[in-house]
Amino acid sequence: IQRGYHNIKDELVFKSNQHFVFHDSRGFEAGSEGEFDMMKEFVMERAKTTKLDKRIHAIWFCIPLNDSHRMVTAAEKKFFDECDTGHVPVIVLLTKTDTLALDAFLVLIDDGLDEEDAMKKAAE
Repeated sequence: IQRGYHNIKDELVFKSNQHFVFHDSRGFEAGSEGEFDMMKEFVMERAKTTKLDKRIHAIWFCIPLNDSHRMVTAAEKKFFDECDTGHVPVIVLLTKTDTLALDAFLVLIDDGLDEEDAMKKAAE
């Protein structure tokens, strides 16, 4: 119901493989300028550091697709316009894509398909 709190500077290390270290930013799409600036500073600093154990090696940028008519948000555009990630690849992950199937299903029902056929064609 509410946004979680994450400090991007805190390391998340998996017990099963301690070589994977993650940093989770607090989602800044609905956050303040301060949250965005903290994330931007962290990314730019860690992307360029010469200390291997402090460098970020990839950025997973999650974009939720829970709205079929979703446009790129101002915060997402700002990230790609302003954050110099150096040579660190940014991997965009489209999340919550399952919600798009319901939208497709409803459109197909409105188009006259029965529920069984609509379910089959919704993925297309």
